Amino acid sequence: MAITGEVYRQAFLNSAKPMLSYGVPFSEACRKHAEEYGVKKIYILASGTLSRNTDLLQDLERALDGMVVGERIGMTPHTLISEVVEVLHDVRRTGADCIVTLGGGSLSDAAKAITFAEANDVQTREDLLNLPHMMAKDRPSQPTRMPYILIPSTLSGGEYSSYSGVTDEQTNIKYQLCNLEPANVVILSGELAATTPEDVWIASGVRAIDHCCENLCTFKKEEPWAVVEKAQLDGLKLLVPNLLKTLEDPRDATARFNCQLGVVLSLFGLQYNVYPGCSHGIGHILGPMGVSHGKTSAVLMPAVHKYNASINEKDQSVVRRTLWSIPEAADLFEACGLQRDGADLGDLLDAIIRRLGMPRSLTEVGITGEEKLQQLARNSMADPCVHMNPRKIEGPEQVLEILRMCT
Repeated sequence: MAITGEVYRQAFLNSAKPMLSYGVPFSEACRKHAEEYGVKKIYILASGTLSRNTDLLQDLERALDGMVVGERIGMTPHTLISEVVEVLHDVRRTGADCIVTLGGGSLSDAAKAITFAEANDVQTREDLLNLPHMMAKDRPSQPTRMPYILIPSTLSGGEYSSYSGVTDEQTNIKYQLCNLEPANVVILSGELAATTPEDVWIASGVRAIDHCCENLCTFKKEEPWAVVEKAQLDGLKLLVPNLLKTLEDPRDATARFNCQLGVVLSLFGLQYNVYPGCSHGIGHILGPMGVSHGKTSAVLMPAVHKYNASINEKDQSVVRRTLWSIPEAADLFEACGLQRDGADLGDLLDAIIRRLGMPRSLTEVGITGEEKLQQLARNSMADPCVHMNPRKIEGPEQVLEILRMCT
């Protein structure tokens, strides 16, 4: 376990909520924690891919024998509001008193949204959109009361935030529900993670790198910044080499587990109100246009850092030095002909993303034509992260400047 820094290790990795659980088979751990919380009726949200291609769901069902009252196999990426409401009604029908997820970030967001909606008597899409979200934070709400346990299979990182991204398919706007309770338990398993297809794993890992880099380059540095900075820099030191190791051996469970720990650290800033900028903000809107989270980061992240460099060069230099300090990354940069004193952060991230086999342009992810760029720029202005960007975004024209760097 390549974790350093006892201050944030004790403050976060061993924190009470969400509690991290690892070291025993995930199914065994889930039964143990469910019994600790006194739950009797569990509703499972499971990945369709895991359910079709592995026996992991059956392993979980056997471990939870006598407790499972309902299941949903598969949900659409970006967590559609219509599906959240649909599953919410099914959860109520079964009388479930706990939700367990087995799979990726869309399921984690769904569990958070469903339990929050259940506590607030949500019945319809309109009810759900009336809950507090990042564009309307001060609305009244009741706290989540149903416990939920998350068993992630990707590196999206939503398990560690008190937000839930849900997409209104009627408008293609993604809302970040807020004031949610974090998960009761997050169960990590390198063996489980090693069953995730390599392309899905790598994509979610690029998203985690984006968490680190945007939070490190934020203009809003809340105390204790030194602790937050160290956590996220160490997150990069785990994520980058272990993602590269996954390319060499997709079945390397240790590399996958170290990536999972890197994600924990990448989200450390959220509990201190450190927020990302345009890569996340534009990405929230690009996602519902048919682009996965990891691919949004792969396309946008280098351009956003180049756009911001005139404002936060000092912060970017800290990230650059850290990336050069990683032997596997330094070898890659040198092989690409990059110079320590000449390559900016966008250049370094471009090299990593290309080596990981991810797309680097909007064209590659199917976003072509001026009309789509204009729509994406306009809709992005509704996302709060765009307005937290270090270089101020006054209107769609500035978003378009970034997007044109990505075509």
